[in-house]
Amino acid sequence: MKEELLKSIAYPSLIFFAPFGLTIFNLTIGLVEIMCFLVFGLIGYVWVPMLQIVIIHLLLILVAKKEPHIDNIIRAKTNIKAKTKNIIKENGNKFAP
Repeated sequence: MKEELLKSIAYPSLIFFAPFGLTIFNLTIGLVEIMCFLVFGLIGYVWVPMLQIVIIHLLLILVAKKEPHIDNIIRAKTNIKAKTKNIIKENGNKFAP
């Protein structure tokens, strides 16, 4: 029981053997490109975004083999700071959420 819990914490979630967040991002961008190709009438070139999805996914699998937490690392390195609202008005810095 303890080993299963530690495995689920230690290993990030994967989809098609690649990190979940990056795979969803890759598929979303690929589908948007396919829709753009269809809207602009370039039906003969729809294979280009499909090929891009496959190549990028293979690269994600290779990177995930070396560093399984790459999704969390990229998320942690972004400089987006979540703004929190104080329930009670305070002066100075607020350190608790």
